[in-house]
Amino acid sequence: MLMRYAGLRISEVPNIYVVDITVDPAKSDMSKDKKIPLVKVHHPDKGFAPDEWRKKYNRPDARRAEYLMTEYGMLPRNNRNSPKSLYTGWKNPVLIPNQNYMIAYFNNTQAAEMFLIYWQLYLKYQAPKNQSHPFAFSNLKDGNPLSYKAIEDGLKRAVERVGLISSKSEGTTPHGLRHLYKDDLKKMNLSSHIIQSVMHHRSIHSQEEYALPSHEEINAEMDKAENKISAFMETKEKLNLLKGAL
Repeated sequence: MLMRYAGLRISEVPNIYVVDITVDPAKSDMSKDKKIPLVKVHHPDKGFAPDEWRKKYNRPDARRAEYLMTEYGMLPRNNRNSPKSLYTGWKNPVLIPNQNYMIAYFNNTQAAEMFLIYWQLYLKYQAPKNQSHPFAFSNLKDGNPLSYKAIEDGLKRAVERVGLISSKSEGTTPHGLRHLYKDDLKKMNLSSHIIQSVMHHRSIHSQEEYALPSHEEINAEMDKAENKISAFMETKEKLNLLKGAL
């Protein structure tokens, strides 16, 4: 769901920590039991270590490379000296300046809510207890961090299980899912600037400098676009009902 509805690359998903997935207070409405996730994707080694760890050891500027080595004896997963099963690479996406993380923007509110439900169920029933790493997604057999290959293979099996073909052109591979996400953004009539920002692309025109839209501006534009689509679909459904009644 993070690749299909939030456009994350396959190299980004396995670098997410458990603590990087929270409830977004700005988009959630607890009175209506509406909970929207806030997923941050930090740079594998230059991203800040988790808040609690930095506070505990009075290390406000500590990075994830130090945290991984100190707590788990692990190298960052973008380090080529990492074990083959742990290496993920990193595509150098645009990150929030001075923070070294990016936010995963869901293009569909229902998908976002469903992801959070699945995430909470995963933590309760499937995630290994007392796992020896901080990563959000684990191999259920041995409890090790989920590998790049395991994500590829798991998606391929799931696609074929429902009778589809695993193919980039069909949008059923990790990169194909990212293309579907981009297609959805275009259908929402979002500006190229917003699309570039939510996909964390560097500018196509390297000579041009753009001011990045804020998190609030991106959310507002995506919510407005989604509301327009929802209103259109509701109108279309009502028209179909009227036609059926004639």
